Amino acid sequence: MKIELVDLEEFSGNKAHIYSVLLDDAEDTLFDQFIEENRTLYYRDLREIVKQLKVMGDNTGCQIEFFKLNEGRLGDGVAAIWSGRIRLYCLRFDSSLIIVGDGGYKSPKIRAYQDDPALSAKAKQMKRIAKLVNERIIEKDLIINEDGTISGELTIEDYEED
Repeated sequence: MKIELVDLEEFSGNKAHIYSVLLDDAEDTLFDQFIEENRTLYYRDLREIVKQLKVMGDNTGCQIEFFKLNEGRLGDGVAAIWSGRIRLYCLRFDSSLIIVGDGGYKSPKIRAYQDDPALSAKAKQMKRIAKLVNERIIEKDLIINEDGTISGELTIEDYEED
């Protein structure tokens, strides 16, 4: 798997930067895919999530109250932004940076995302991205700047098999 971190300039502002991920030379980011997959049935909830991202970038930063924390492994930063029954998985670093991935609908019939194969796959994907990004930060190949931008090698190759 190869990932490339992309600044979503339409959401990034003076309070926070919002990034997403291009997987394996795809044309659309995971966030774009999330919007496309859910726009017909969950338009209102998507509009709320988009509004939250814009507010984070321009006004409030990525404050904890916007997120359901601890969606991944202990300390990996994986969280979810939600509106209604829609979940968007992301990697939250602090109030100045998040990396959004993919997500979907969480049925009221299930207690945890692990009970839904599609949602579980999206969360697992975000955990894998978090592992790669966190490793590169430790190795100093990626640097999180105070203003929420990311410096360094924004393309990461994962040579481990699934």
